[in-house]
Amino acid sequence: MSNISSRRIQLFAALIALSLIGNYLLLRSPAMAVHAAYFEAGLLVQVFGLWPALFFALVYPVTRKARQVVLPLTLGVLFGSLALPSSSKYWWVYIDQLRWLAVVVLVLGELWVIVMLLRSLTLLRGSQRPEDDIRAVVDRKLGAGITSRLIAVEFLMWFYALLSWRAKAYTFVGDEFFNVHRAQGNADNQKGFLILIGAEIPLAHGLLWFWSPTGALVITALSAYGFCWLLGDYRATVLRPVSIDARFLHLRYGLLGNERIPLDRIFRFEPWKTPVARQRGVLRHKGGGIPNVRIELRSPTRIETLLGEREYATVFIAVDEPARLIKALSLRTASPDAIAT
Repeated sequence: MSNISSRRIQLFAALIALSLIGNYLLLRSPAMAVHAAYFEAGLLVQVFGLWPALFFALVYPVTRKARQVVLPLTLGVLFGSLALPSSSKYWWVYIDQLRWLAVVVLVLGELWVIVMLLRSLTLLRGSQRPEDDIRAVVDRKLGAGITSRLIAVEFLMWFYALLSWRAKAYTFVGDEFFNVHRAQGNADNQKGFLILIGAEIPLAHGLLWFWSPTGALVITALSAYGFCWLLGDYRATVLRPVSIDARFLHLRYGLLGNERIPLDRIFRFEPWKTPVARQRGVLRHKGGGIPNVRIELRSPTRIETLLGEREYATVFIAVDEPARLIKALSLRTASPDAIAT
């Protein structure tokens, strides 16, 4: 995706954000008391008229996927349902019912993921590379793309949370491997959160039950799902290493970190000891909190991420043995400029 195409998508997202912020401020303004009847009509025109028009003018020429317009429409429906006062709703009373349709779709999608995972059990139990097999299953069903990558992460979450406990060592692409779970107590911190959340779920459920049995069931189900996500991320942190081969530095961090840095794009690398703020053009995988290796690329380089290609000039990562990784980079990076400092 070109820089111009990426900017068109970013412009669309910025316009949607500005529209939401403006509507929220109007809702809280004194004018709402006088013109409440007109606000719903204005929001309807924006969500179902202006937003789709902007989508097909800015985003569709880039992605050629009309179904992606569902995301901003869903966001607008949820905003109106939650932000509009009941006294100001006329048409939105009917639109509110779409919230339950969204819930049904999400639940059915999650059930589909679980069923597909169960159907793949025979393949995965004997697999040396379950991640590659899971991605192959998803790509075969949905085709390659951002949607398939996101669903593959959902597969991996359930796999690592439920099926990885009696696992033999898995095989990952690479010649040398570097764990990331011990750096600054990375996995231990995750384990602590798991213990706290696991103890809180039954207590919160019991208290919420007195307020609303239905609300208690919904919140407990969401909390249990969140617990499974944290558990899967913890197991992925322990089992998925950073690796290096003749062409790439493979970054694997939890469930979401999965990037490849071309070795021929690396200009310089060095140990690092200070925190790094989030900033444009910087890829961060900081493990327990502070990166311990900084990698500078020759020029801004397009790297495939979970949500598509992004341009990065600097990479900060944390591994258990930073000195060994720097030595491996020194040996495998041909450029004389790529010297550990």
